Amino acid sequence: MKVKIRKNFRKHAKKYVQTPLEKKNLSNVIDFFYKNKKMPTDLQDHQLRHQIQGVRDCHLSTNLVIIYYISNDQQRAELIDVGPHDVVFKKGRDLDITGL
Repeated sequence: MKVKIRKNFRKHAKKYVQTPLEKKNLSNVIDFFYKNKKMPTDLQDHQLRHQIQGVRDCHLSTNLVIIYYISNDQQRAELIDVGPHDVVFKKGRDLDITGL
C-alpha cells in the first residue's frame, strides 16, 4: 500500500505524540498501512460519521487520535492529522480532506 503522510500530520505528531506507548502505537499503525494489514481492535479503528467514505480514525491512547484515509481499493493510505480528541474534533474546525 502507498502511504502519504501530510505535512500537518508530521507537525502535530511531533507536538502531541509524547509517551513511549503513543510512539510505539504510531509506528505500528504506519507499519500496518505499509504491510496492508488490518488495524488491531485495541486501537478502536472506525469510520468517521459525516465524512467522505474512507476517512477513519484510530486511537494511539485514550485521548490521542489519528485521522486517516484509506482508498476504496485499499491501495492508498493518507495520514491526515493526529492530536488530542478535543483538538482534532474541535467544534468549528474542519478536517482538511482536500485531495482525497
